[in-house]
Amino acid sequence: MLLFFVLIVLIPVYVLFVTSFKGAGDAAPARAWALPTMWTLENWQTAWTTLAPAIGRSLQMVIPATIISAFLGSLNGFVLARWRFKGADIVFTLILFGMFIPY
Repeated sequence: MLLFFVLIVLIPVYVLFVTSFKGAGDAAPARAWALPTMWTLENWQTAWTTLAPAIGRSLQMVIPATIISAFLGSLNGFVLARWRFKGADIVFTLILFGMFIPY
């Protein structure tokens, strides 16, 4: 049963991947399942040249944000684990429930 659902999920991935190697004439809904008659990397090159600046900016934002978030989270976790104060259990419970709320 699990393999059946994996197959259902991967069918659109197959169509997307195969269509990415087709030329403009092959990329038609009627030929979505067929392999390309002539394999080309032009679509990948166009996508890379178009998206490269945005991917670079995303990496410039995501990498420092991840490092800063992990650093501050570890500092807070250490302090909350070591420092016992009145209401520490309530604060821990609120933080724990807050982790279940999506951003």
